[in-house]
Amino acid sequence: MEYQVFITVFVVVALVLVNELSSVMASEPEGLIGRWDFDDGTGTDLSGNGNHALLGGTKIYSLREGHACIETMSKAEPMRIPVPENSPLAISRGTICFWLNTISDRSNILRYNNDAIELNTYRGCFQVRFRGEKDFEYWEGILDYDWPKYDMREWAFYPHVKASIGDSEWHLFAVAYDDKAKQIVGWRDGEQIATIDLSTVNMEPLRREGLTEIHTDERFVGYLDDLRIYNKPLTDAEISQIYNETKTIYAGRRDTNPTDKKQNTYKYQEVDRTLYKAWLQFNPPDIEQSNQDLFRNIVAEGENSTVQTAASELAQAAESMFGFKPAVSETATVAGPKVILGTAETSSWIRERAEDLQLDRIEEDGFVITAMEGAVVVAGRIPAGVVFGAFDLIRRIQIGQDPLELDVLENPQVPIRMVAHWSYFRGLFGDRWRGGGRDNSIFSWEELRTGDTKLIHDWVRMLASCGWNALCPSEINWHYRNNFLEHLDEVEKLGDICRDYGIKLYWSPNYLLALDPKTADALYARVPDFGGYLMKLGSEKQNGDPRPPMVNRIADTLKPSGGKVLVRGFAYGNLRYTPEPYRNLIPYDLFAHEDGNFRDNVIIAPKGSPLDWDLAAPIPALDGAIQKNLYGSELVIDKSWPVSWVKKWKWWFEQDTYRNGPGSLNKFSVDCIMGVSMISPAPAWTKSPLNAVNYYGLGRLSWNPDLTVDEIYTEWIQQTFGDAPEVLRTIKTILMMLEEVTRKTYNYRGYRGIWLDSSDPGMAQVKTPYIVNEEGVGTITPELRERVLAQYAPGLREIYGDRLRGEAHLTAFHFTAHDQRLSIGRTLIQDIYANMEEGVEMAAQAAELWKTLEGRIDSHRYEYTLKILVDYAASVRSMTPKKWVTNFEAHTGRTREETLAGLTQEALAKVGTYNVRHFGAVADGESNDTDAINRAITTCNAAGGGTVFVPSGVYATSSIHLKSNVTLAIDAGATLTALPDADAALLVGENLENVNIYGPGTVNGAGNTRITLQYCQNIEIRNLNIYNGDDAAVLTKRCDGVLIDNVNIQTDQDGLNLSECRNVTVSDCRIDAVQRVYGRPIGGGEAIKFDGEISSSDNITVQNCFLVSGTDALESGPE
Repeated sequence: MEYQVFITVFVVVALVLVNELSSVMASEPEGLIGRWDFDDGTGTDLSGNGNHALLGGTKIYSLREGHACIETMSKAEPMRIPVPENSPLAISRGTICFWLNTISDRSNILRYNNDAIELNTYRGCFQVRFRGEKDFEYWEGILDYDWPKYDMREWAFYPHVKASIGDSEWHLFAVAYDDKAKQIVGWRDGEQIATIDLSTVNMEPLRREGLTEIHTDERFVGYLDDLRIYNKPLTDAEISQIYNETKTIYAGRRDTNPTDKKQNTYKYQEVDRTLYKAWLQFNPPDIEQSNQDLFRNIVAEGENSTVQTAASELAQAAESMFGFKPAVSETATVAGPKVILGTAETSSWIRERAEDLQLDRIEEDGFVITAMEGAVVVAGRIPAGVVFGAFDLIRRIQIGQDPLELDVLENPQVPIRMVAHWSYFRGLFGDRWRGGGRDNSIFSWEELRTGDTKLIHDWVRMLASCGWNALCPSEINWHYRNNFLEHLDEVEKLGDICRDYGIKLYWSPNYLLALDPKTADALYARVPDFGGYLMKLGSEKQNGDPRPPMVNRIADTLKPSGGKVLVRGFAYGNLRYTPEPYRNLIPYDLFAHEDGNFRDNVIIAPKGSPLDWDLAAPIPALDGAIQKNLYGSELVIDKSWPVSWVKKWKWWFEQDTYRNGPGSLNKFSVDCIMGVSMISPAPAWTKSPLNAVNYYGLGRLSWNPDLTVDEIYTEWIQQTFGDAPEVLRTIKTILMMLEEVTRKTYNYRGYRGIWLDSSDPGMAQVKTPYIVNEEGVGTITPELRERVLAQYAPGLREIYGDRLRGEAHLTAFHFTAHDQRLSIGRTLIQDIYANMEEGVEMAAQAAELWKTLEGRIDSHRYEYTLKILVDYAASVRSMTPKKWVTNFEAHTGRTREETLAGLTQEALAKVGTYNVRHFGAVADGESNDTDAINRAITTCNAAGGGTVFVPSGVYATSSIHLKSNVTLAIDAGATLTALPDADAALLVGENLENVNIYGPGTVNGAGNTRITLQYCQNIEIRNLNIYNGDDAAVLTKRCDGVLIDNVNIQTDQDGLNLSECRNVTVSDCRIDAVQRVYGRPIGGGEAIKFDGEISSSDNITVQNCFLVSGTDALESGPE
């Protein structure tokens, strides 16, 4: 017993000696000039230098017995360390290290008040800034992009994965500034993050002058402990020593600050069934489908999961539509009518009939639907085509087509059709204190891990149903929450869900991960059909180089597995590319001359507008300039308020870049559409149920850009709300109105092509070459105007550079005086203020129109949508005067009240302008506005002539009678549409002179000619959109002196019929006279037709036009 006691005592003594020896060996690294560990509940400086911290509003927080840290809260008085003159804390070089636990995604942690040192969190990473004693500044613009290797540069240590702060995790962070070695080194948890090589830069000692205080930031929320400052750069070994000595204090802890925030993620509830199902209602048809027995047997041979998913979707739809549960079989020998699904590889039945089915016609993920041997066959070249074909068959049944009459070949126009989510994955520890918006994603690591994937599954299903074939679920700006490599099991499950619906999974890694071949290897090992990367490079803190040297290296890591790199084609906020960081100039300057220098698996995809997503913007200059490499466009899908973007996207697809002469339409040269989604879980998916049209519409347009806006609206409304004529007509009108409300009131994204920002000098966004001042609005200097125009092809330059032809985007290319009178009859400043007034009125009008649908739509969807529209109208009414009117008055010196006083009926008449609204036009798509418009024209003519102005809205009319010396100006967003019983031309003129019809509005309808002019002289039709028509969209007979300029005609009959006319010029027009059924050509008329009973037309000039006929592009008829 005594022997055992002796041994025990000996061991204890030995352990004490070992610990003391270890303490001696592991002594504090040299150079310590300040240390604060807060263990005693105070801010005592343990270095002995006496720089004690004042804790202010921070609190002492106990970690475990004998150990404490400080807890900082938002808006609380920060911790301050006073620094006396000549204090050693004013270092020229050295190291700072500390233990950190924070929930602050973007905040300052610790700062020298002379700006010498600033330690931050940025998008979930540890990030540093330094300022030298003279000119050196380490954050932006220090290094060019010609560095010898791709590693960390400015803005370090973002976005390195080792710099991640984690969700309420304790980490030891350290950074050393070494001007002698010309480097900055960072560490996390004793391991080096990266060394910033500044050998090519004139690095300086840190600024010492002016330092009086080191402090935390009042916005910083989290915990800080064991802060140490050294006057020398520490080594890897010394940092590792500090970590190992202190790590046990923090091991396993996840301390979290109290918060009122709560992430309330929507979960499906049965009461929301009709909202949640969106356009996949699968309602029983109003008339019994005569061939519905086909769907009692559905055949899908083999085990391919995508084909089986197609069969399952078809079975679910059939059960909902027809009331019986189909049998799903894996053998085609089942007797009786049936639907057969598959590819030549998955189905022996289809393989044996491949020649009869003409499978060789199928491209990409296209498909055929055809009746054969008593069955309806849905066949694809690849399994993805089968699932797209199954949804197409369901759509056709929903809109009333007979499946046995189908003989359909559908090939997608755009190969990659991606929804790119701007959101951060949920399912992490920090969800408890995060809010909504981008933090409330549809995608969750936890739900993928546990199998609770209904939300994800149903969303992917919806996307596939309208043709999307690619999905990037991660925010484009790097954040550790979206790191696929840390969640490979979940990524594999997400890839499986996507694959079942014919969709490829993409990811947005940071450039460091993308450059590493191991990243691609890890992903393809889990998801063999992984699509590739979506990259933001060299823009807004997302460092990396968007030019070929880096992009091609990234592309090479994906090429062996068939992956692609989608590079966002711009570099905002980066001074390396231009002395002025103008958002609309950099993309062309950066990428156009590199065409052909990228790998063949690289896609360059700029935004669909020059500055940002803007309903009123021209096309970006880069459109059409990339011809040797793959090219795409990034378009916004949805916003948080009710709005339809479908018309804008259709416009973009049809725009002529003139890069290869007239007819260089965007739809012919786009390889990828990247639709940006900012969606969060909600009963109707989107904030407003009406916004679902955006996901449906862009998916359908990307598949087939020849679909019309009306066809898309009709399909979507029929599948979502039913096909009652009143419902169809009313919702179409509401969608058109909501687009105009955004165009008129969302000035943040543009007035006639410029990006306004109420908080920036000059009221135009600072990274754009525009200004708003007391003289006018537009380009800052004539030189900048020339630079902006010079990037476009000559044909388009002639349009945008002409104040009348390019009036829709006037201020994007011209500085325009406030008092310049526009073709619509009001001045520029009047138009600015009036637009806002009209937007407010239209928002209220849309809500009132929705009320007419009560009883025609189920009560839950009706009430849910009504509340959103009413709230939106109130928001527009409140926001517009508070924000935009106030700022315009301040910058222009013109008050709203005085300006609008010039737009009364009496004031306008004095300058020869007549607004049809003053004559009783309602513009709600329901009321008959014929008499009101005719009264305005008659009054204008009687006064000697002038301008009849048609503001935004939908005007249901019969014939409008034009008169001499009158300009009919149809504003953007204004549509003249034929009443259902109208049987004559919409615009009629006979024996007139000096008549103008100006756009950029629309003349639309079916069953009659749009415009008929006979025996007229001096006619101008400019900037107009003309859709549909019976015999012809425009008929001119025996007219002399006709100019048709910059007009877009889309009709299924003749486009322009010139009958015995003289001195006619048709210039820069796009005339499409092809008859299409759901976007597929079946015939049509002639783009330009010459008719004549007595004499032929004479002196006709057609120049710079793109003409498409149902037969030939340009053909003469009998004369």
